[in-house]
Amino acid sequence: ASGFVLQAGETPKMTFQGLTVQNGGSAFNFYYADEGEVIDCTTEEVGGAVSFHYASFGLVRGSTLQGSVSGKASDGTVVEDNEIYGSGAEGITLHADSKSCRFARNVVHDNYSVNIYLDSISNTVVDANLVYMSDPNAGPTVGIMLADESYDNVTAPVLQDSTIINNVLIGNESGIRFWDGHFPGQSALRNVLIANNTVVNSETSALKWDAGPHQNAVVRNN
Repeated sequence: ASGFVLQAGETPKMTFQGLTVQNGGSAFNFYYADEGEVIDCTTEEVGGAVSFHYASFGLVRGSTLQGSVSGKASDGTVVEDNEIYGSGAEGITLHADSKSCRFARNVVHDNYSVNIYLDSISNTVVDANLVYMSDPNAGPTVGIMLADESYDNVTAPVLQDSTIINNVLIGNESGIRFWDGHFPGQSALRNVLIANNTVVNSETSALKWDAGPHQNAVVRNN
């Protein structure tokens, strides 16, 4: 099937709990629908697991999700205590000027390109996640990447004020990486803390970042 399986369109405070969704295009979609929740759900053979499109204060908790958790301009959304794997795109990617999100205690593995992607995002915490690659056919994948890409609502770098702590990253192409994205020479690590992370068996680098006008970027105790 294609399209959305379950969509909350402009309907706030919708909760999907204890459901299994199989063989669909996108399993749970919140479209201009704040405070949407996906709790204790399972997805299999879907294009995307959960998406928040201009939908804020969402929650994804306690779920086993094949497919990505994604979003555009989603503020205050929390993704915690899930397994997120096997996405044909990034694993967790709330992007395009999303703010004040939290990704905590997730097991994120075997996704395409990036497992956890902080793309054009600010004031976000990535804490105590296990991020790994075990599938040799999944291709080179970065564990946690920070970058600024351009969107219709993002025309200048917005990445800033974020914290990456206490994560364990195993067998990724790069462990933690900053990429200057679509704004080379402008995008930078601004007020970013990368601390107390453990990075093991990366193919090319444990920590890597492109040049940029970095400001108050702190990397310690890794």
